Amino acid sequence: MKDSVFYQAIVEEGRQEGQQEGRLREAQEMVLRVGRGLLGPPDDETEMRVRSIEDLDRLERMAERFSGASNWRGFLAIE
Repeated sequence: MKDSVFYQAIVEEGRQEGQQEGRLREAQEMVLRVGRGLLGPPDDETEMRVRSIEDLDRLERMAERFSGASNWRGFLAIE
């Protein structure tokens, strides 16, 4: 069974989904880490909002925009 093309395709798809999920979590952590350094610790609602973003490109764009914000509310409003 493990030698079947169908089985291998399922395994590869799962691997790719896992890698995508990992990149997404890393990007969420990057936004939060950089934000903590520049804006201070986020409140629970803000952290939840950042962690709920599942668009990797959006998170990467967000990480590049901290210079225009003086607090988390302002940062999230820039979006």
